[in-house]
Amino acid sequence: MNIRLAFLLLLSLIAHVLLADPRQTTIMPYTGILHYVDSSTKDRAHVTGLYAAYGDGRLNLFECAFERLSITRIGLPVYSQWDTTACYTIYPSAEWRFRLGAHFLYGDDWASDSGHTFFFGGHTIRPRGWNTGWDAYISQYPTARPTLAVLQATPHIGYTMPLSVNSSLCTDIKSYAIYPGDIPTIHRRTYFSLEGTISAEWRRWKYSAFYWDGRQLFAVRNDGFTVYNVAEAHLAGGGLSISHTLFSMTSVVLQANYDRWIDVLSNRRAYSTTLMAMITTRL
Repeated sequence: MNIRLAFLLLLSLIAHVLLADPRQTTIMPYTGILHYVDSSTKDRAHVTGLYAAYGDGRLNLFECAFERLSITRIGLPVYSQWDTTACYTIYPSAEWRFRLGAHFLYGDDWASDSGHTFFFGGHTIRPRGWNTGWDAYISQYPTARPTLAVLQATPHIGYTMPLSVNSSLCTDIKSYAIYPGDIPTIHRRTYFSLEGTISAEWRRWKYSAFYWDGRQLFAVRNDGFTVYNVAEAHLAGGGLSISHTLFSMTSVVLQANYDRWIDVLSNRRAYSTTLMAMITTRL
């Protein structure tokens, strides 16, 4: 626990020292339901969480998220998991950002309890034209037997095209390379996958869609805020989201995701669908 507390305290200290007035705060409570098909152990799940961002609007941004996942299982007790994520981003120029963060897991699964992920990366943020970036993730599961370390590299390239003063179109292609360490029952050395995203903004509306295909195992997704900590070989997935700005500082987001993987016990393909609702407010 000491390494987790030390990292969170360090990021908090950096945020308080570097962030100067005027400060901007964003909070986003969210909730969602998951439904599983053809899984040998999972029936349904419920997730609730809170995301918060705190920045000066110019050079620095501190983000954190707290999430609880509850899975109703078939013939087994309910599984509970708590996730905590913290991330610090610095903007040294108008076209660059660098980020450093960590994700911590606490749950009823002895193999992944106390698991943690550290990540860092750099990205260009041009409002027009090509953007590139990369992120590196190091995940460790000290209570697994044998202990497990997972390395992941996630480069991406995208293009942003402004259409008018209030509209734009963005595309992004992201690749995943995941090395799951030395697991005796897994013969593949590195897992590769490719993901494409397209999003459009028009006045108060934003639409986004993504799809990925390939192989992922113990993957880190959503810029470090989502960590898959179960030995399931994920095969493909996708999602749609719609965001509408109700007022100048408040937005509502609806999101639907689909995921397909190989069930670890039955060795057959299983599926899951996720429906999420979020409210974003800037203070």
